[in-house]
Amino acid sequence: MKKPNRPISKFSTQRLCVRPLTLSDPEFILELINSPGWLKFIGDRGVSSNVQAISYISKILKTPNFYYSVIQKLESLEPVGILSFIQRDNLDAPDFGFALLPKFYKMGYAREASLAYLKKVIAQNPSSPIIAICWEENETSIKLLKKLGFYFRNAITQNKQVLHIYEIKQEQLLKQTLETKG
Repeated sequence: MKKPNRPISKFSTQRLCVRPLTLSDPEFILELINSPGWLKFIGDRGVSSNVQAISYISKILKTPNFYYSVIQKLESLEPVGILSFIQRDNLDAPDFGFALLPKFYKMGYAREASLAYLKKVIAQNPSSPIIAICWEENETSIKLLKKLGFYFRNAITQNKQVLHIYEIKQEQLLKQTLETKG
């Protein structure tokens, strides 16, 4: 039986604040889930207004074992992107994900927030692997997953698309943390 995950509370890194998603985030979520990268690699959620965004957020918040965190700039609290940590019924391990607004690409925010978040998750469940699912065409996300210490586990076909499943275990994350400090 799968053990339920616990949400990660608010924390800060050198440049970022990471906090749980709330119903006060509709404008940000509306912009993010309608950005070109989200639409191409995650999919259209059919959300086109703040009212629909509030409903979308509410559904996430009510779903057991679905945890979304907003990444914000530490000084201005401007939203940059999200991190997700989801235990799906059809997967053997929790699924980690990330998405950024396009104007914040290539600034190191996704790596900084993801590394700190994953360290906290693994501290809660040190023996549990974590997976990340990615379309095989999403080269940018795959590159970041590898930098974080994820390794390719296998591929599956879903809706005629090939999805790559990556995995990380505590020892890979600890190695990555040491390499980042060194």
